[in-house]
Amino acid sequence: MIFKNFRVFVILSIFFSFGISAFSQSGTGSTYRFLLLPQSARQLAMGSVFYNRYDDDIQLALHNPSIISKQMHNQLMLSFIDFPSDVTSFSVAYAHDFKKVGSFTASLNYLDYGKFTETDATGNTLGNFNAHDMFGQIGWGRKLDSSLFMGANLKWISSSYADYKSIGIAADVAFTYYNKTNRLALTIIAQNVGTQITSYTDIKESLPFGIHAAISQKLKYAPFTYSFVWQHLENWDLSFNDPNDPSIQRDAITGSIIEKSKTVKLTDKTLRHLVFGIEFQPIKAFALRLGYNYQKRQEISVPSKPGLSGFSWGLGLKISKFQFSYSRAIYHPAGSPNYITIATNLSDFLKN
Repeated sequence: MIFKNFRVFVILSIFFSFGISAFSQSGTGSTYRFLLLPQSARQLAMGSVFYNRYDDDIQLALHNPSIISKQMHNQLMLSFIDFPSDVTSFSVAYAHDFKKVGSFTASLNYLDYGKFTETDATGNTLGNFNAHDMFGQIGWGRKLDSSLFMGANLKWISSSYADYKSIGIAADVAFTYYNKTNRLALTIIAQNVGTQITSYTDIKESLPFGIHAAISQKLKYAPFTYSFVWQHLENWDLSFNDPNDPSIQRDAITGSIIEKSKTVKLTDKTLRHLVFGIEFQPIKAFALRLGYNYQKRQEISVPSKPGLSGFSWGLGLKISKFQFSYSRAIYHPAGSPNYITIATNLSDFLKN
């Protein structure tokens, strides 16, 4: 039965990947990039992409709807994100189970960039304006059989930068195969399949679409869970050469860029797809998390001082009826975001 379920998962994944990628565009050069930001501290700590561990934490279900389950019924989550330069964000989410149709989540995500001074071409002050992004999301998950699960998110997107405004709609679709005996979870997900309803200008832009696959497993004799994500199955080459990057080698005479060897280029392109995370949980009430995202390191690190760019870490602590999570990702020497998430199950307050 386990082999049969796994075979069904593989077949669904193949048709799913080719079918959706056939009418979607990659997230490179797309709009609404805020849709890719982690919505919880646990997700950020594990590498800033989705984490497919199959447990009853609503934090993980927001980016992977296939793990929405009845065990999350009545969970409430609040997240606060403090970015550098007074940019702030918050997320709120709630889960509810309906026995006949499946389990649902509802969430609201808001990103505030603050107030800006508006000037004309000569520098004269015209006033002030605000800028923000937000999206509301409804998620649905259902158990297909003992090992196979599916889910979907529907998102309503709103973005406003002074007089430039846009509205869009998007969806995520995911399948997860979970082997309880081996504590192994496999997931494939298509994120942000959608379109702009109204665009900032007369030109409509694509959404940050991506097809991703993940594997996670809790070790049998050690309190560790490892996670590997292969991001952007639909696009092999995620690299970008910045002509102003001082680390790029140039020919001393012609000034042209010296191409890297085929081996180096292949290794670089492969690693850009991989995101690694590990979670150490010696007791149920405490966890340490660490993630590494090679793609982010290549994109955002300062060549002269890369430091720990691309790394993220965090911890989880359960106190009474509340689950507290904190995480931090190293983006730049000048500053990095801090994530704080508080989750609880409202049903615990109704028990005698």
